[in-house]
Amino acid sequence: MQLARIDASLIHAASAYCSKDQHRPYLQSIRLEPCTDGALVIATNGSTMIVLHDSDGLVVHPLLLPVSTEIIKAAKPNRKESKILNVESDIALGPTTHTQFSGPVIVRIQNTAFNVVCPDLTFPNWRNVIPNEVSSAEPVNFDPALVKTVSDTFAKLGAGSIHIRSNDTSAAVIESHEVDGFALLMPKRGDDINQTWQQPAYL
Repeated sequence: MQLARIDASLIHAASAYCSKDQHRPYLQSIRLEPCTDGALVIATNGSTMIVLHDSDGLVVHPLLLPVSTEIIKAAKPNRKESKILNVESDIALGPTTHTQFSGPVIVRIQNTAFNVVCPDLTFPNWRNVIPNEVSSAEPVNFDPALVKTVSDTFAKLGAGSIHIRSNDTSAAVIESHEVDGFALLMPKRGDDINQTWQQPAYL
């Protein structure tokens, strides 16, 4: 049974946002969700988050997709052809629901197959951290390495520019007219005089 069909370039882009923290295994996978007009690809390490929309995508049940180095390499886009990532399971499931799937699956990208186990872990409610209103009235401090990660992601997805909206109390919303999705980036907080800045995690 087909569980998901996603543009592989979105998986490759989102993989840069997965956590490497062994103590937070629920953030080490990419979350795939169904939506009314396609599918959503979500990944976060706690300080940055990417949400990408695949209008042609399909997700039957939400799932956490672990992405190994081999899968990331296979999903890397090229100019010759577009790649589709398919997630398949031998388990018979009902119609599309919001009940998360967990268990062994086969991930196929072109002619390459990978055996993967989707974990039975709870992904944070990422919608709760999206700020309702943001402004750019006050200066805000961000980690330049994280800003570069987001900028590089949007550039790889075809963006010629990005737009950042933020304030000093919530995540910055980063968007582009050329990318169907957005990123969130938490500001640094701390003492500017003593340079005791810390990168807060929000998930």
